[in-house]
Amino acid sequence: MSTRSFVLKIREDVFALEALITVVGDDLHIIVWGGDKPHIGAIALAQPRKSLENPENNSATVSVLCILGHKEDSVVKYMSEKLAAELNRTIVVTAGMHWDVFEITDTEKVMKNVTKLAEMIKDHFTI
Repeated sequence: MSTRSFVLKIREDVFALEALITVVGDDLHIIVWGGDKPHIGAIALAQPRKSLENPENNSATVSVLCILGHKEDSVVKYMSEKLAAELNRTIVVTAGMHWDVFEITDTEKVMKNVTKLAEMIKDHFTI
């Protein structure tokens, strides 16, 4: 089995993120971290499937586990579901980020970087 890994970084705004992408056969394992105290906060497993609304399109089914009190579930669900559907691969995303100074309104800025990071990963495999 062939395994290879690489790191991508998004450094827009103060909420920089990094991702280690490991290719395991046809599947991807993505670890996302950032902030002052990176950790494991949530994990998602997404399996690609045909859309229930339109079988000509791809979608994905996602299962999420989140450590009590952590908020990374939205990060791992979004990224794994998007990439599984668009790349037609099984995707695991693990994420943990913590900033000592963080307001609830900063969630939007983090998700903007998560979205850009997911696009960077998608582009890497579709170009």
